[in-house]
Amino acid sequence: MHIVATYGDLRAGKDYIAEELSRRLPEFISYPTSLPIRRLLDALHTYEIDSSDEDRKDAVRRPITQVSKAGHDAFGPDIWLDLSLRDARSQGVEGVALTGLRLADNLKAIHRHGGLNIWVEASRETIVQRYAAKGLVLTEELYNNQWDNQVRPYKADRALMDLVVRNDGNAEETEADLRQALDKIKAHFSILG
Repeated sequence: MHIVATYGDLRAGKDYIAEELSRRLPEFISYPTSLPIRRLLDALHTYEIDSSDEDRKDAVRRPITQVSKAGHDAFGPDIWLDLSLRDARSQGVEGVALTGLRLADNLKAIHRHGGLNIWVEASRETIVQRYAAKGLVLTEELYNNQWDNQVRPYKADRALMDLVVRNDGNAEETEADLRQALDKIKAHFSILG
């Protein structure tokens, strides 16, 4: 299976880049690694989520984070990655563009599976604007918390990032980086077209 994983700061555009890759590469689907956790919580009837309700999404993220951490602690850092890949394989797809990976260990796991890691770059100013567009305020505390939990672990392992896509609000720059990433992905996995 062809595997691409996106990483970056909150609201950097990881999901957007993964969706664009899957839209432009028919062999791929975009797959959030939180999906097995959501299915588990859904089976336990602990939540319903309205994707347009930001407050509800934040309330749902807390148990997802707790279950995610418990899974890592009990079964190892690759548990949700492994379950996501198993689920994607069961759908018969050739490739998957993963989002939602949170541990630096996952970078190495993606390479062990022969995949590529993509860093989605966005400035703090752009991230603040994206928060504001959703009616949210990015406080210093929240930004620092996100930095410590999502960005700093990957900055230390930046050498494990295979590609960088700038998604800083400049559409031409993002498109150019995306086209370059697509070329590298096709070459890496020997995809024609």
